[in-house]
Amino acid sequence: MSASRSIQPSAVGLLFIFGLTAFYGVELFAYQSLSDRISAELVRTPGTAQQIGEADKSAISSWTNVTGVSGWARGLLLAVIRADTPDDKVAIENASAEAAEVSPTWAAGWQDLAAARLANGASMEKLIAAFRMSNLVGSHEGFVMVRRAIFGLEHWNDLPEPDRRTVIRDVLATIGPDRMNIRYHDILAAKSAAGREEIRGAFMASGLATKDVLQALGI
Repeated sequence: MSASRSIQPSAVGLLFIFGLTAFYGVELFAYQSLSDRISAELVRTPGTAQQIGEADKSAISSWTNVTGVSGWARGLLLAVIRADTPDDKVAIENASAEAAEVSPTWAAGWQDLAAARLANGASMEKLIAAFRMSNLVGSHEGFVMVRRAIFGLEHWNDLPEPDRRTVIRDVLATIGPDRMNIRYHDILAAKSAAGREEIRGAFMASGLATKDVLQALGI
């Protein structure tokens, strides 16, 4: 067997895979280091993201189209924009849309987009579209269910029947002996007597709302 024979294709393939893995490992470490530092800064000085310089913002932006971290990077950029320019509703909505669209299975991202659209005065049709995507990809994610429940109770009159059923399910799945009861109760207490009665009827029609649940909700 010749000592000068060529390397087998399988060996070349393995070398390529190992090299690619190492490359992406270094890339991910670089992004994680940037993300950790900026996230820590946002937590340490909430509302003062002006301290996060343009160079860092540009660095985050450079990762927004990199496979494997693009969703995380867009979410981080959204957090920076929110902290830096909380009154720039257009920028927040645009950043929310980009973050949700690049990570379509991120339920919280779609609910963020619904909230951003609401703040920016978008049509209810656009709000509901984001609300539905949140439900589609995160129907049983507890934290997102709470956010959908709050959104749905606040905008009950604007929701079609199928979306109201989503709200009822989310409320019933997340209600318990904690502050959520108070939050839901306060939203319903602010509605008219007729509005509360309509919602009570919908909950009763679901066949899932017990007397204790209705009492906790104040309806």
